Parts: sequence; C-alpha cells; structure tokens
Amino acid sequence: YPGMMAVSLLLEALGSEDEVLEWARRLGLTEAPPVRGEAGVRLVVAQARRSPLKTSSLGRFLDAVSAALGVRRLRTYEGEPAIALEAYSRPGERLDKAAVEGFLRGGRKLEVDTPGLFIHVLEHALEGDPRRAAWLAQAASGYLLGRIACEHAAEASVKEVPLTGGAAVNEYVAWGVEEALRECGASLYLHRLVPPGDGGIALGQALYAAHHMRR
Repeated sequence: YPGMMAVSLLLEALGSEDEVLEWARRLGLTEAPPVRGEAGVRLVVAQARRSPLKTSSLGRFLDAVSAALGVRRLRTYEGEPAIALEAYSRPGERLDKAAVEGFLRGGRKLEVDTPGLFIHVLEHALEGDPRRAAWLAQAASGYLLGRIACEHAAEASVKEVPLTGGAAVNEYVAWGVEEALRECGASLYLHRLVPPGDGGIALGQALYAAHHMRR
C-alpha cells in the first residue's frame, strides 16, 4: 500500500503525529487504502514508530510520492505507482540543483535525505503544479544519486558508472543521474540486452549457478 509508505515518510520528516495528520488531510491520504480515516493514519504512525525496519528503496520513495500526489494509491501490479508517476509527470525546464543539493547528507559517506526531499516535492505540489512536482521527485532523486556516484567514482578512479535496479527504467531518474555524472566527467551506462530489476537478477542467478556447477 503506497499510502502507508507516504505516511511513514511524513512521520520521519515531521516527527509529530499531529503534523502528519494535518499533512495527510491536505493530501487526501486519509482516504487512501488501507489508511481510511484519521484513526488509520494514527495506526500507521504507531506501527512505523514500533518498527525497527527501514527501506532505502528508490521504488518505495516513488510509490510514496505517487500516493501523496493522488496518482496511484493502490498497487495492483509490480511497479504500478512508480510507472504511473512517470507517465503523470510534466518535465520542468531545468532542475534547481542548488536547492536539491541541500538534501545530500553526510561527509565522506553521502546519503540522500529522503524525508526532506519528500516534503520539498509535496510543497511544490501544494503550490499548484503537481505534475511538475512528480517530475521533480524523480529527476532530483536521480541527480542526488548521481552526485553520490561521482564521489565513489572519483575514489575508485573510474569514469564509467552503470545504473541498474528496477528504477533504472525510469527516464527521469536516469536523466538526473546522467546530469550529475556529466558534471564530474563520468559516463552513464544503461541496460540494453539484459533488463534491470528482477529480470536481470534472474539471469545473474542462473549464471552464478552455472558457474559453480562447472567447478
């Protein structure tokens, strides 16, 4: 349920249950399955606070954005909310990189401030341009990941960076990654013959098994 992920990100960004509830009302998340009402929002908040588990999945972040913007609040097939979000998006003329870079955290070990970026995207949506906000979520995510990749590429003295995983099929995410890599003089490599995500994993598993069976 993407709506639950959206409420969890709101909690991580805001901290206060009352603030989460206020944002959920503004975004219509109180009607998102399986939340269903203010009591449902409070239940999700309580569950999120008790759970020690966190996710770093870009796909789950895009699911949350999709639910918060009202694009898809129920997933009926794998990847549906993120796929629908990409189709819903209206690309902006440019990415405000200075504003986006503020969501990089850490010193030598950079990471994306996902809850902060989530609020930033929602503020753009509430200002009246949800389609551009949808694009911003994807392009900014890609750009920030590309910035992190630049740091690792420099440490490893490499200039070629492959992009894989389910989100690698997203045009705007890939654009953001490539934009960041171009700035640090690196090149982006995308899948062509082998699909990213589960299809590529399955092939890799088969090759790994075949390699060990021949030993």
